[in-house]
Amino acid sequence: MKPLSALLLAGLLAIAPGCSGEAAPTSDSGATDALDPSGPASLGTTSLGGPTTLHAFEGRLVSAQPTEAELKAGAERGLASVVNFRRPSEAVDFDERAAVEAAGMDYVAVPWNGVEELDDALLDRGRELLRDLPRPALFHCKSGNRVGPMWIAWRVLDEGADFEAAEKEARAMGLSTDAYVERVRRYVDERAR
Repeated sequence: MKPLSALLLAGLLAIAPGCSGEAAPTSDSGATDALDPSGPASLGTTSLGGPTTLHAFEGRLVSAQPTEAELKAGAERGLASVVNFRRPSEAVDFDERAAVEAAGMDYVAVPWNGVEELDDALLDRGRELLRDLPRPALFHCKSGNRVGPMWIAWRVLDEGADFEAAEKEARAMGLSTDAYVERVRRYVDERAR
């Protein structure tokens, strides 16, 4: 049997750039496994063998709603945590919490939708999860749109990225609501003071 690290490396698709090098730091160590908690150090894409594209950066993966099979494949490849930003009323055809926990991963639900719910406490929580959750960690909503504001806040305030570069990354991952960008810009400006 191959060691886990070899299986992880052999099992992933090649990582293709998701946006320009200025959006995220580049790695001088070459290509790394997208599910490796320490890499890749530039934004790329991968999959878990299903239709959902995952955007990967240093063991943080962002996607639209994954399938049950993709979550199981992620667990088999070492995925440690799953964060779901969808509301319970946004039905999927399986019990995500049960599937994630049965596969031995941590599951965190932070349900929200709409700019009126995008307050400082929610952005603080998103940053905390992106910063501190065991990795590799998958962050998702229906399309990646709700992960975007959290991503921007974390990249700018915790990682020192330029706001426009962080926004570009978030848009590549599925952020599409301009009001979320305006709200997170105010949050970042207030926190940066």
